[in-house]
Amino acid sequence: MYVRLSVFLAILFIAIPAQSAFTCKGTTGGKVGQCAKDFTLPDLNGTQVSLSAHSGKVIFLNFWATWCAPCADEIPSMESLMRKMASNKKFAMLTVSIDVEGASIVQKYFQAQFNHQPNFPVLFDTKKTVSSQYGTFKVPETFIIDKTGKILDKVEGIKDWNDPMLLHYLELLTSIN
Repeated sequence: MYVRLSVFLAILFIAIPAQSAFTCKGTTGGKVGQCAKDFTLPDLNGTQVSLSAHSGKVIFLNFWATWCAPCADEIPSMESLMRKMASNKKFAMLTVSIDVEGASIVQKYFQAQFNHQPNFPVLFDTKKTVSSQYGTFKVPETFIIDKTGKILDKVEGIKDWNDPMLLHYLELLTSIN
């Protein structure tokens, strides 16, 4: 009996992934210096993705919309950043579309605008619950979140993520224990 229970518990431990959690302590919200508010949203495949699943990584969190012209201008540099950081296991990029229509409009948008699907994860905040929690009132807005879950930077408006200084900044953040 003891052996069967031990085997069962061992299999259960292996089969159920540990829940990741941020170690940031303090007020949660969407301001620099606060702990990032955790959330779970569906991606393009309908898979539920949580922010805290990326705990231990530097997170690039971008809010955008298909109707936002500056967002369209920023997307190629975000794709370039993703290509450059793809091998860095301490970096994660999440983008959040605030389009109320969800995945169907985003898939059509990428095909029409860029002739391909994005190389970064796209999550959907169709009710704008998460964007409200982060205080996002215009798009694009990007949050840089450290490995503990603390918001280090908030960028309002378009940014050229191909800038070597920004790439170096993100690489440095990922190298900090």
